Amino acid sequence: MNKIVKLTLILFLVSAIVAGILGLTNMVTEEPIKLYNEKKTAEAYSAVMDFNKYDAVDYKGDGTVTKVCKTDTGNWIVEAEVSGSQGMITVAVGVNADLTCNGISIISSSETSGLGSKASNAEFKDQFIGISADQAKVTKDGGVINAITGATITSRAVCTAVDAAIAAVSTLG
Repeated sequence: MNKIVKLTLILFLVSAIVAGILGLTNMVTEEPIKLYNEKKTAEAYSAVMDFNKYDAVDYKGDGTVTKVCKTDTGNWIVEAEVSGSQGMITVAVGVNADLTCNGISIISSSETSGLGSKASNAEFKDQFIGISADQAKVTKDGGVINAITGATITSRAVCTAVDAAIAAVSTLG
């Protein structure tokens, strides 16, 4: 009986120390991670649209579009979150007032390195410039986007994000 109590106390002590270290680590890294994510999002916004400032717009959609911002130039920046082959992909989409895509930028992705991660490459992203929502499909599905070899699911997911972004802006006028 005494041995069980001793082992229980040791296990409790080790667990308390580990929990304290994890809590301290979280407290120390929380702010730098938040600042890094804000910087990464700002860079993505700047990559998809020229603007001096933007304001968030209240948008309640289907869940794919997570944030809509109107720029001072009359264009839009839309964040969409779609399911890829390995997890969620967050895409910033620049939408012109004429409902064409100005550009895309991958904010976050857990896609396979060397395959789905190629969605961040210029060869893939540049295909979206100037297209409308009905063109935002891979060629297999009747669109104009050449899918990434070996990453068709990722390619379709990004196309879905662009389509959802343009559709969201079209409802806002």
